[in-house]
Amino acid sequence: MANPQIPSRLLQLDEITREDHYYIEDADVCFHLWEYVKGGSVTEHPSNQLIRNLQIPMGEQGNFYRWRWKCRAIEFAATALSQVIPSDFFQHFTWIPIPPSGAKGTASHDPRLANVLRSVRPVIPDVRELVCQNVNHTSKEKGVSPEVRAVDFEIDESLAYPPPIRAILFDDVLTTGAHFKAMQMVLEERFPSIYTMGLFLARTIRPGDPSVFGGDLQALLAQWVKEKT
Repeated sequence: MANPQIPSRLLQLDEITREDHYYIEDADVCFHLWEYVKGGSVTEHPSNQLIRNLQIPMGEQGNFYRWRWKCRAIEFAATALSQVIPSDFFQHFTWIPIPPSGAKGTASHDPRLANVLRSVRPVIPDVRELVCQNVNHTSKEKGVSPEVRAVDFEIDESLAYPPPIRAILFDDVLTTGAHFKAMQMVLEERFPSIYTMGLFLARTIRPGDPSVFGGDLQALLAQWVKEKT
């Protein structure tokens, strides 16, 4: 099973591509590596295969063949982040994985996103599962607004100190942006001065989507650090 080619840099949502993700607003800064083609086959779109391998359910741990592909997908995603993202970008932000559909502490809880971040080399200094989901949900549950999703998110106070100042909210796929916006709400309520950005392994596209604009991540980071320090 082929993995997608690792891009030379991150792609940033712009005024055109942002419209494909219903809840993402103009002020939101979001990046991605690949595209997940809705309805696309895994043979034609290696990024679809990568995402599906990442999302192999926790109940498959006893299936050696299937679980091997999940582990390899985690390793590959971490390698891609290591190669694409500038090292100082890792240093200046708290990285917070968006919670999976299974509540923490349950058998269905899938720590794949945290595992990806903790597999990046050199090690990311500040990775925190700071936001947890307190109830189980059906995976890929649709039609749920950020406000409703936020009700089921809570801060893990044991990880709240030192308070995060700048945070990357990390997820595997961006579709509507509901999870990302819900995370923003919960974090901004608890840490009013926090600045958040989104980073996704892939954004969902439909056939015929226009090509994306390549954002200059290094320039953005440099300008932000200059303004805030």
